[in-house]
Amino acid sequence: MGSPGPELSIVSTFVLGGMEPVRLVVHHADGSWDFLCNTIDDAGSMVTVHTEHVFERFPDLLPLRSLPRGFLAERGDVSDEWVTEPFTEEPQ
Repeated sequence: MGSPGPELSIVSTFVLGGMEPVRLVVHHADGSWDFLCNTIDDAGSMVTVHTEHVFERFPDLLPLRSLPRGFLAERGDVSDEWVTEPFTEEPQ
């Protein structure tokens, strides 16, 4: 999925609607973010929002604010610890 820009994030509508928790966070090399439920891989289920709004709405994600560019954090469920690892963008 393409990156929208450093101030913007791609967020699953299932996350925003409270139907699914955030399970995958990607901090792209360009500074943009993805906040996904990691269960739906449909571009029609994604929206672009300001990154600050995501951190304001989901304060449990604040520890990931320091996630370096080019890394992702993943967890199985909200009670699980975040596992971080480097993330390499796939060529488009």
